[in-house]
Amino acid sequence: MDKIMNSHYGYPEDLDRRFKIFFIVFLLLAMSEYTLHVSSRYCHLKHEYQDLYEFEMYYGATFPQLFLFVPLNIYGAIYSSLLTVHASIVLSYNDLFIILLSIALALRFKQITDKLERHYKQIKRLLLQINFDNVALTGCRMFRITRGIVLSIAGAVVTYELVLIQFNMATNVKL
Repeated sequence: MDKIMNSHYGYPEDLDRRFKIFFIVFLLLAMSEYTLHVSSRYCHLKHEYQDLYEFEMYYGATFPQLFLFVPLNIYGAIYSSLLTVHASIVLSYNDLFIILLSIALALRFKQITDKLERHYKQIKRLLLQINFDNVALTGCRMFRITRGIVLSIAGAVVTYELVLIQFNMATNVKL
């Protein structure tokens, strides 16, 4: 479908640039969300434990489901941090996908609207001409046959034929 639309309307303007901008903005927002989460957790634990605070307390309090069964070490801490960053980016990616799809559709509909707007004056002129011009056949301007008369005659002919068909069916049944 996209190939057909591209052949008729061309590739949407600035689509690549908009995609890149939104992707970078959302990636930065996801990373800032993670950074704010970590700093908030750090401040909370630092306030709670004050001088006794160590990085083991942060990971033990933040990921108790992992470090309850696995001894706390640097590899587990790095793994849990990477897992949290990954989860944050994945959650933001779902929103990003919907936004990028909406941008692409909006730009495509804008192209269609712009193309229709170019023909709007011609279509409006044609509709005015059809609706308000007096169109009729004349016989040396002695009589006028308009659309209404032609349609009335056609309606009368169809009605007459239907009556004949019904009458013919009624007479065939009696024989």
